[in-house]
Amino acid sequence: MGSEPEEVVAERPGSSVTHPEDQAMKRFIGLDVHKTVVEACVIDAGGKRLFRRRIECTREALLRLGQELTPEDSVALEVTTNAWAVADLLQPLVGRLVVSNPMKTKAIAEAKAKTDKVDAEVLAQLLRCDYLPSVWVPDPATRSLRQLTSRRERLVSERTRLKNRVQSVLAGRLVPVPVKTLFSQAGLLWLADCELPTDQRSLIESDLRLVRHSRSDCSLTPTASAARANEYFSSTTRRTASRLNASS
Repeated sequence: MGSEPEEVVAERPGSSVTHPEDQAMKRFIGLDVHKTVVEACVIDAGGKRLFRRRIECTREALLRLGQELTPEDSVALEVTTNAWAVADLLQPLVGRLVVSNPMKTKAIAEAKAKTDKVDAEVLAQLLRCDYLPSVWVPDPATRSLRQLTSRRERLVSERTRLKNRVQSVLAGRLVPVPVKTLFSQAGLLWLADCELPTDQRSLIESDLRLVRHSRSDCSLTPTASAARANEYFSSTTRRTASRLNASS
């Protein structure tokens, strides 16, 4: 360990960076996770860089990296679209895994590390110094529920935008709507018989088709969300009851 190991910038099949004498060494690993690649930087407890590596952001490549990790290692990565999937793979293999808030991490990096670029090495150094602002890591059931509710929110927002567009076409033609709610059964019957130029009619029919599709998707999402929510809260209640019984 007298000289710094050679820097590795690309993964090579069959290569290994973990030596038997290093198994108990405490290391800090920063992962800069992108859509297709992951930049990894490993430092020791003194802040010395041991190696850098770039791997593909795939399950297979991450598991190969995981084979070189030990329970003494600590890993840090920022919240990204695929951060949770990476965390799920690596968390059982290391002693500590921290998912950080990107905005807070950048601010701390500027103050502590004097840099506005948060890369893998900066993450590793902030983790080593315990400066990394972590976020709560939701369990898979909670993440699934979040995805479903977020999906429904986007669908409802899109449906509202489409309805506003239909009403905008009518307003642009100075056509008064004689019903209180245009998208009620009575309103849609009136709209079907409303005299409009061919091009304006085409715009409205197109948006109405999209509204119908959106309504169909929204009707499926609550059922799935409710089922997941019931499952989640039931399991949470059981775990809480179990802990209370154990402590009594």
